[in-house]
This record gives sequence, C-alpha cells and structure tokens, in this order.
Amino acid sequence: MDVLDYIKGSIADAHRFNDIAASELTDEVGMWQPSGTANTIQALVAHMTTGEDNAINRAIRNGEKLNEQPSTNSSLFVSKGWSKELGIPPERGGQWTKGWTLNLPAFQAYRKAVHKETDAWLETLTEADLDREVFWFNGANTVGGLLRMVVIHHQLLHSGEISTLKGLQGLKGLPM
Repeated sequence: MDVLDYIKGSIADAHRFNDIAASELTDEVGMWQPSGTANTIQALVAHMTTGEDNAINRAIRNGEKLNEQPSTNSSLFVSKGWSKELGIPPERGGQWTKGWTLNLPAFQAYRKAVHKETDAWLETLTEADLDREVFWFNGANTVGGLLRMVVIHHQLLHSGEISTLKGLQGLKGLPM
C-alpha cells in the first residue's frame, strides 16, 4: 500500500466514525452536559467538522472555509454563510462556550458537505503535496501533518469521546 492509499483509507475511516458519532443526535442528546469539565456532543461534533473544514479549505487549499460560504442546501435559509445557519458561535473556540444550540439539520448538511469537499480534494492529492508547508493556527505544519493530526487522529479520538457521552446517556455509541 502506498502512502496516498493509506491516507485516503484513514480519512474514509475517520469520516465513517464521524458519521456514527453524529448519527441519532437530538437537541437533548447533543446538548446534554455531563458533570465535571467534559464537553457536550454538540461542541465536539462542531469542533471536529469546523476543524476539518479549516484544515482542508483554508490552511491547505488557501481558500475560504465552507462555513463562510453560502449554503448550497436549498432547503435551508441562505445567509452570508453556513455559520449563521449552524448556530455555532463564530469566534475562534466559540464552540466551547455554554449556552448556544447547534442547528442539527443545517449542521448535518454542512458536515456532509465538508466530507464531500475533502474527498473530492483527496483525488487531487499527490505524494509531493504531503511535504508542502502550510500555516496552521499554532504555526507552520505540512499538508501531511495536518491530515494526520486534524482530519484523521482528531476525528477518531473525538468520535470515541462522543461514543462515551452517548453511552452515559444510555445510547449506543460506536458499534465495536
């Protein structure tokens, strides 16, 4: 197996676990606040998806994040961008604040659009691209480093966290 097949397969797995983690969400399940300092499921799914959007579309592709672009989902009210429809606080790290509510139908459409955009971009990825330096919020990184850290490991780790939060609510998390 070559490195590109490994990366594409790993991202497909991360998306599959993200799909499982984000499935069967209701406002009640997503906003449930566990005791201690754990985050809500809505904060975690928002964090995972906006992180991938930011890594792929802004940092790697030097473009505009999908949540800053007009929604292409005709069943949603189209504002200046997805972010107003999603309910996620727009400031960096805003998903960690209390008191906001994720618009689940809009979010699920946005999450699927981010995955679709990533998958389409992956078809253009070359091995040489992996070493290209890009800027991330904490400094320089490489395309390969961001894919590994943000799009693969990040999603897998948070999907497990969400599975635990679902289990604590009496629901089934990951099907393992």
